Amino acid sequence: MTPMAADAVDWRTSGLDPELVRALRPPGEMGELPLTYSDYRLIADLCDIAGECHPADQALLLALLVARDEGSLCIRVESDAVKRRLEPVLADGEAEAWAGRIARRLADLPEAARLYGSPGDLSRPLIDLTIGPRRYVYFQRYYLAAAQLRERVQGRLSDVQPPIQGDWPRILREVVRDAPQRLPSGEPLIPSADQVAALALALSRQFVVISGGPGTGKTSTVCALLRCLVRAGVRADDIALAAPSGRAAQRMTEALHAGIGSIDTPSEGDRSLLSAAGSTLHRLLGYNPRTGGFWRGPDDPIEGRVVVIDEVSMVDAELMRHLVEAAPLDAKLLLLGDKDQLPSVESGAVLSDLIPDGSGSTLSGEVRDLIGECCRAVGVREPKLPAGCETATTRDAVAILTTNHRSGCGIRHIAERIVAGDPPEEIVHALPAAPAEAEALLEWLSGAAAEGCALIPDGVMSLGECAERWVEGYLAAAGEFGSLLKAASGVALPPVLEDVEVRECAEALLASVERGRILTLLRRGPHGAEGVNRRLVAFHGGQWGRAYAGMPVLVTRNDGPLGLWNGDVGVIVRDRRRRLLALFRKPEGIRAYPERDLPPWSPAYAMTVHKAQGSEYDRVLLVVPPEGGERLLSREMVYTALTRAKRLVAVHSQAPPLVAALSRRIERDTGIGLL
Repeated sequence: MTPMAADAVDWRTSGLDPELVRALRPPGEMGELPLTYSDYRLIADLCDIAGECHPADQALLLALLVARDEGSLCIRVESDAVKRRLEPVLADGEAEAWAGRIARRLADLPEAARLYGSPGDLSRPLIDLTIGPRRYVYFQRYYLAAAQLRERVQGRLSDVQPPIQGDWPRILREVVRDAPQRLPSGEPLIPSADQVAALALALSRQFVVISGGPGTGKTSTVCALLRCLVRAGVRADDIALAAPSGRAAQRMTEALHAGIGSIDTPSEGDRSLLSAAGSTLHRLLGYNPRTGGFWRGPDDPIEGRVVVIDEVSMVDAELMRHLVEAAPLDAKLLLLGDKDQLPSVESGAVLSDLIPDGSGSTLSGEVRDLIGECCRAVGVREPKLPAGCETATTRDAVAILTTNHRSGCGIRHIAERIVAGDPPEEIVHALPAAPAEAEALLEWLSGAAAEGCALIPDGVMSLGECAERWVEGYLAAAGEFGSLLKAASGVALPPVLEDVEVRECAEALLASVERGRILTLLRRGPHGAEGVNRRLVAFHGGQWGRAYAGMPVLVTRNDGPLGLWNGDVGVIVRDRRRRLLALFRKPEGIRAYPERDLPPWSPAYAMTVHKAQGSEYDRVLLVVPPEGGERLLSREMVYTALTRAKRLVAVHSQAPPLVAALSRRIERDTGIGLL
């Protein structure tokens, strides 16, 4: 939600109670304004609908809107929680007093207060809910989403009789030992013990969540799972794969196809999986842009016996409700994600709610026995399994992958310390410093051999110069990238490249673009993605808003007819007739689009960490602003950025703002949760 400039807001026409208006921060002191002017009008409109205008009610609505802006579904009626939400919008010293007024109002709420409903009266704008010693207030919309999602999830958790049956130890041995996927080295890909446990759980249950950090084998686990299912009679056409973003969906497809392609002698069932392709979650659900709703639902469910959703941490509560409602009741629903990543941009914390204690669910004796049989069948040692608990809500539902197969040890070590909650000062102190001498640092930035995780203090080299050298390291016009760009001048429509030589050149170009990325915490400003991109466009002799050959581009709005989705990254080339074309990697191959036909896009030298979720790069330059952006700085943001990289992360930051980011955890109130 983009806030209106502070000096454009006329608070005194917002319809708020005059006493509350006087308590607001003056426009010039709003800083990072979390709300729009229309939000303030909404407060007055809701009070008009309810027919009452109590100042404390309006202040509570103000706190609820701030909570919604930070991703919470509700607000906990507790002095500190309410005060924290009021502080960004009320003048210094006012938040505590107004939090007290809200508490007194709710403690003695008249029965005639028409603004407040309850789970038994959903006709009111707000829903007041008490769970044990805690009290929550929701907007009606978010309560309905949370309650309906909880009901659907609990219904699936209670379904313990899967319709897909198989001799899983025998089938798993065939998949893993007799016809294994292979690593690039040619060695067989043998799953770790925690992967085998996750496979056994996913094969034997209808609703399973698998969480793991980057490189822990989620995608190879899915490939093995689908290979097992087709051997048990599931057709590839009955498998639906999806992710929140186009890029994440594309990576699902690429990983599955690469896994099948690495098998020496794939079976007919294995080869059939090459027809499976990931889609965006909105496309799977049949998003209707006219209404903002979805075609798919309980009356017209998703077509499939198996539904696999990746990057679930990016899925908000309302979208997840639509998914769970639209998935057939007899379908196997598998959710994949990283519980430690950033939560969704919109409200909710679905993955965290499904794994409230951060660990795998307790297991029944039946599942524990199956895990043991599967481990023996494929020749791996049994993992240490959680103890059984008859009252566990997530019994036989959650698997955690911990063995890392990808990120360099330096990146992995820092990421593990972040997840473990180590003191931020110690984490930052443990970061190796990049070369302090200017020439050595320039050589290090543009070189390909650097690995691990390093800190580049802001005073050693300006961000602009650092970004220029960083991009030159893998998109240099005088290097391999420039040669590929010249060779790509043979590209011509039709859209799907068929000439082998041109296709290989296009593949190499896109691989170069994906080799590195500058990630920012902010979208605007000199340390934001737009500011860095403007600098780099000028550095390459370009003009802002105009494409040129060699520019990486990021699609920022879905275009279904073209098959381009928000988050897709491509590269601009000139064809043999000197026209600008954009190349994108798609499931059917490399596609070329006339640049003039593209949906809205931006340069992709730099992007926000949120936009990078679901992607991975060899090298990442993380930009932490020296000041500002406090509402976005968080431990989860830094963890997500670091774990996008496979080989190298360079952090351009002074120590204090990085410590501040690692000191703040994202806290979202979801109230009733899912379990």
